[in-house]
Amino acid sequence: MRMMKRLLRAAGLLGLAAALWLAMLWLLSWEHGMTAEDAAPLTALYLCAWGMALAFRRQGRSRRRGARIAWGLAGTALSVVLWLGLTLALGAAGVLDEKSALLFSGLFWAAWGAFFVIRRTVRLRRADSGDAVARRTAACGADEGSSAGRSAQSGTRGESPAHGSGAVDAVRREGACSAGDETRLDEARPAAADGEGARGQSSDFSGMGRSAGVRRVRHMGGARRVRRTAACCAAGALLIAALAAGGRYVARPVEIPEALEAFAEKYPEAADFVNDYPAHYRDHPSKDVSGEVKKGVVPLFIQWDERWGYEDYGGNYLAVNGCGPTCLSMVVCGLTGETDANPYAVACYSEEQGYYTPGSGTSWALMTRGAAHYGLDAARVDVSADAITGALAQGRVIIASMKPGDFTYTGHFIVLTGLDGDGRVRVNDSNSRINSAKSWDAQTLVDQMKGAWSYSYNE
Repeated sequence: MRMMKRLLRAAGLLGLAAALWLAMLWLLSWEHGMTAEDAAPLTALYLCAWGMALAFRRQGRSRRRGARIAWGLAGTALSVVLWLGLTLALGAAGVLDEKSALLFSGLFWAAWGAFFVIRRTVRLRRADSGDAVARRTAACGADEGSSAGRSAQSGTRGESPAHGSGAVDAVRREGACSAGDETRLDEARPAAADGEGARGQSSDFSGMGRSAGVRRVRHMGGARRVRRTAACCAAGALLIAALAAGGRYVARPVEIPEALEAFAEKYPEAADFVNDYPAHYRDHPSKDVSGEVKKGVVPLFIQWDERWGYEDYGGNYLAVNGCGPTCLSMVVCGLTGETDANPYAVACYSEEQGYYTPGSGTSWALMTRGAAHYGLDAARVDVSADAITGALAQGRVIIASMKPGDFTYTGHFIVLTGLDGDGRVRVNDSNSRINSAKSWDAQTLVDQMKGAWSYSYNE
């Protein structure tokens, strides 16, 4: 039975350790974007922390002075390793700089000092409580033994009424010490008739008092274990919350990537998006576009929209080189009315199918085979003003690949959505709301155009 309790206690401790570690991993990955590579050293530090806690626990239970000193030194060494490891790991992850590392160290050792003060106070109170229980138990046993002895002596002198009542009173006093058991009175009355029997019962009464005290001590020990377990769980939860909150408030400012800074210099309209990178690049908001999609109307999606602009596409940000997927997304959503083909979803599909070419950008194949995947009818269009305006007049939507000019410094895709009342071309430029608000001369567009595809959707 004792072995089973130990196994259950060990299993519970391991379960608690695993639960705390999983919760910490989840919080750190959610709050700081921790990767699997970062988890390995943190796992070692976590195991170090548990080893330290067990070392100090063992120190408190050791009776020999040398063992206590050895376990204390082991726990202290593990504490220093834990502090150094946490400081270096958080510094390497960009969470701590020099000033915040000093603050973190001060908080760490202050918490450590508070832990030892509380630990010492609890141990002293526990010792005082144990001494009080032992004194009460000894007093009860002595009182019971002396009462029963006096009753036995009275029995040898033939004083049956006196020694009978004395034995009964002794048992009653013993019952008061050990929470009472009226059946013992019945056992004491026959002993009152025999002096030798009364003397023999005296040791039993004392033993019963001691056993009751032992039961009380065991009960108090079980209650302490429950309180100790609850305190450990609360401390673990506070530690996790402190790590998450501390990481948020002492983290050094995140630097804006050079690719985004260069992008903002070329395209000032995206400056706010780039400047918001440190605050929102880990938000991962919903990419729902259902409120912007209406079948038959091509919506305007901006590639540097914060819903998807910070996501990766082709080793860079979708805001920088995601014009191709964003344009196809506009055409699919506008012609089919489907809202699942948002720019990020199309970018993921493009990468999975190999339509992104490193160093060149999105392949033209996405505009034909990729469009067919979404149920569109795609056809190449001659790069001429008459062909472009003719296709738009028939209600078809066009995606055009543009050369450096009014829309780009390198290469770019835009969507031609139709003609206005003056015969000029309406444009959805995924990189500029200003360009999208204007109507363009067809020949001006053709002069900057490398290729074009027209689309329709047949249900």
